Amino acid sequence: MNFEPGFNGTVLRMLQAKVSVLPENDKLAVLCIDAMAIKTALKYDKKRDIVDGFADDGNVRLPRIATKALVFMVKGLCRKWKQPFCYFLSASAVSGANLRELTLQCIKDVRDIGITVKVVVCDQGATNRTLFSLLGITVEHPFIEFDGINIFYV
Repeated sequence: MNFEPGFNGTVLRMLQAKVSVLPENDKLAVLCIDAMAIKTALKYDKKRDIVDGFADDGNVRLPRIATKALVFMVKGLCRKWKQPFCYFLSASAVSGANLRELTLQCIKDVRDIGITVKVVVCDQGATNRTLFSLLGITVEHPFIEFDGINIFYV
């Protein structure tokens, strides 16, 4: 299976098939967000007839070499399972506003296939702290309400 940048419908459909047979408690999940520096390189992929290594959000490939990868993964909260389901390549750090939109879209996408995100986990990078601020996350109020469910940020 090709795992291209952006939101991956194939991975979500496969994940939906796997979790559809689980009891409700085993569908509770943690959304893990991690941004990392990547080695810069351009490489021709003969099979796909494309040059890899450029910034790519799944919709638009920019003529800039990617230096960062942003990965979203869901992990079972009560049962041991995990699955990366989308990633984005960028030439610089993703803005807090974009991270907010991507995070909320990820929560919606996994909810739509039957997974309930109860916790979002990330490090304390500057972009993540901006995300917390944009969502109104504080020590006194460490969660957001999303479709009637409290989702805690750690």
